Amino acid sequence: MPAPRVKICGVTAAADIDAAAQAGADIVGFNFHAPSPRALKPEQAAQLAAGAPKNLLRVALLVDAADDKIDEAIAATNPHFLQLHGRESPARLQEIKRRVMPQIIKAISVRQRSDVAQAELYAQAADWLLLDAAAPGEGGQGRAFDWRWLADYAPPCPWLLAGGLTADNVADAVRLS
Repeated sequence: MPAPRVKICGVTAAADIDAAAQAGADIVGFNFHAPSPRALKPEQAAQLAAGAPKNLLRVALLVDAADDKIDEAIAATNPHFLQLHGRESPARLQEIKRRVMPQIIKAISVRQRSDVAQAELYAQAADWLLLDAAAPGEGGQGRAFDWRWLADYAPPCPWLLAGGLTADNVADAVRLS
């Protein structure tokens, strides 16, 4: 089994990026969802992204964003991935991919076991799936869902786990999923 990749999302300062790099993170995320306390304006994100080590992949996180907001996020961070956390449909993901970005991470809200199966609807449109306990647009709350629901999960694309992960429980999350 390949080693899990580590993504630190919601960076707001150069020190966050430095700490993520020093800790061995693979990916850093820039949040463009205005209601979030970790949201960045495009100018702030551009400055942070410019100073990020070249070995860190960059993610621009958006929620139900219009094309102009997607364009701003891409111009600011030159991301490797767009991470979409809203109610975007598979058709919307395909439209975005055709228009601007080949790599999309689609966040799927998991509140019950059947939500894991719903992720399959996005497997053809997204390059990665991100399973999160939060409702659309509410990621980063530190909540977890029952990871045992992932025991038989085998999507046709790579996937990430988010929500409620800590140094104390991440080994359990990997073992159970």
